[in-house]
Parts: sequence; structure tokens; C-alpha cells
Amino acid sequence: MVRYYKTHGVGYNIIAANFNIHPSQAQTWNKSNDLYGSQALIPRPKGRPTLTQENDKKKDNMTLTEKQKYEERILQLEAKLHGAELNRDFLKKLHALRSGKQIGRKP
Repeated sequence: MVRYYKTHGVGYNIIAANFNIHPSQAQTWNKSNDLYGSQALIPRPKGRPTLTQENDKKKDNMTLTEKQKYEERILQLEAKLHGAELNRDFLKKLHALRSGKQIGRKP
């Protein structure tokens, strides 16, 4: 739109007055349009993201290898716990057999 005015002999001051902007803004838009096309004129979000958004991104960006490490550690601990439970049950049974008691059977 700015380019149309410029090519037809209308200066940035008149364009700025029509759109209620500063003339330098009209010139900047024209240069952006010439260099990058109409995509350069689409507004983009400005400013710094809020801290909550940054924290959410950090939580979501945990790499898959970190998750895999934690899952592997959990599996190792569960296996270790299962082994300890088996040893405990075996020792209980052994102690019961040596003392002559019967465990685990209902009369």
C-alpha cells in the first residue's frame, strides 16, 4: 500500500498523515516490504515472555534422555526391592522350617 503511494509521486509525509503515523514509520514499512515482502508487515508479539511461560517451557523441554535415565533408575530400584522382598520371604520360610512351624498353609 505504501509502495503504491510512493510510486505515484506521493511522499511519506502524506502517507503518514493518511494513516496517522510518523513518516519514518511509513518509510520503514516500505523498506521492509521491499526487502522481505508482505510477510515482514505482519505484526509479531513483542516483549519478553512472562516467567511462568519460561518455567513451563523448561519443564516441557526435559530431554528424552533425562526421562529415560529417571525411568531406568526407577526400574533398577523396583528390581532391587523385589529381590530384597524375595530374600526376606526365603529367610522367613527357612526360619519357620528350622523351628518346626508351618507358614503359609491353612489348616
